[in-house]
Order: sequence, then structure tokens, then C-alpha cells
Amino acid sequence: MKEIAVETHSRVEMIDITTAVQKAVREEKIEKGICLVYTPHTTAAITINENADPDVPRDILAALERAVRFQLITGMRKGTPRRMSNLLWSARPNW
Repeated sequence: MKEIAVETHSRVEMIDITTAVQKAVREEKIEKGICLVYTPHTTAAITINENADPDVPRDILAALERAVRFQLITGMRKGTPRRMSNLLWSARPNW
């Protein structure tokens, strides 16, 4: 199993990891099978995007910002916003 480290530079961003995943598969000399990509972190997510339109990542982040309203999340732990899942599943949202 390979691990891919991703460095972030802002609170919310999308990072294309396609090249890193392809490299990991090549290094493992895998010719057939399934490649599972996951994140163990609750404040991260993986999405599939064909990357045909460079505006799509920006649009996704804008929609996420509108849906979650990061500036209104009050719970803080170690400098990070409260888990989005807690906010979205809460019977009493913070806004």
C-alpha cells in the first residue's frame, strides 16, 4: 500500500492528485486491478472530476462555501472548523 502526502496551502482547496496516484500504481507494478484512494481524515474529501473544464474546481468550492457557510461555523478544535458532517447532520445547525 502506498501513501500519498498532500500539502495544502489554504483552508479550502482542491488538489489534483492524478499524477501522484498514477506514479504510485506504476511503482507498485500493478497491471490489472482496482486502485482505492481514500482519506482517513474527516476534514478532507476525494472527488472525481474529468478536469475538462478548469472552472469546475472553482465552482465546486464556491458551492461548498455557500452550502456550509464556513464563516458561521463556531466550533473550533486545533484551529480547524468543526467537522462538516456534524454540521450537516445536526438537528440544530449553527446558522
